Amino acid sequence: MNDATTGDTAKTGYAWVVMAGCCLLVFGTLGTVGGTAAVFLYPISVDLDVPISTLSLYLSISAIVMAFLGPMAGKLFEKIKPRYVMAMASVVLGGGCALYGLCGQLWQFYAVAVIVAAGSSVLYFIAVPTMITMWFRARTAFAMSVALAFSGIGSMIMNVVVGRIIDTGGWRTGFFAVGLICVVLCVPVTLLLLKTPQEKNLAPYGASPEAKSENAKNAQPSGAPRGLTVKQALATPAFFLMFIGQFCFRPRPTSCSRLSVGWIWLWMRSAPD
Repeated sequence: MNDATTGDTAKTGYAWVVMAGCCLLVFGTLGTVGGTAAVFLYPISVDLDVPISTLSLYLSISAIVMAFLGPMAGKLFEKIKPRYVMAMASVVLGGGCALYGLCGQLWQFYAVAVIVAAGSSVLYFIAVPTMITMWFRARTAFAMSVALAFSGIGSMIMNVVVGRIIDTGGWRTGFFAVGLICVVLCVPVTLLLLKTPQEKNLAPYGASPEAKSENAKNAQPSGAPRGLTVKQALATPAFFLMFIGQFCFRPRPTSCSRLSVGWIWLWMRSAPD
């Protein structure tokens, strides 16, 4: 192996650091915030004397608002450096969780759900697929799968942890803890680790020599977009097949639905022009 090959291999190694950062980001958002939402329903319903069916509407409101904000959140990654967008979204998401702990009436939960949706629309489905496709030209599916798997790992661990906190300190303390964990874990990760190839002046993992030269020549703050545009994707049968699959997955365990969203994003980003 010659020196040039060794140098190229070393340059692409940062992609695995980004994958590790994505794992932590998923753990702190999907695993900690999204994965523990159901743990709070019963203690809140008992404390406020409201039916769980009525209380859980705040989760539905958050999901609906997130669906509308998702396309706009994706545009932010094209205009602002992704790590700044993700850091701000982490603060909004964590702060929204903490605000849940201050709620005393149903309408307050419904209002705060909109704030939480603003942060989760960036972090739940867009952040990780964007970073993975920026940094990986090879083994993209593997990196995506490993990162999104931490939603299940985080949920498994944090359900126990948050359940204990609620048992000892109450559901309000539980929300404060979830918000704090989200901010403390995700903000440093996004600002320090999740930089674009252009910011690091490195080529993505598996990039061809021509792509590496082009990457160095045409460095841009947010990374050059590749793949299909939304308009192009909407004109393909494959998009609607994956859309139907996502719709069918949604009532199933959340790890399936989130993983399927990641595949849709991966397909759009990696499809040939």
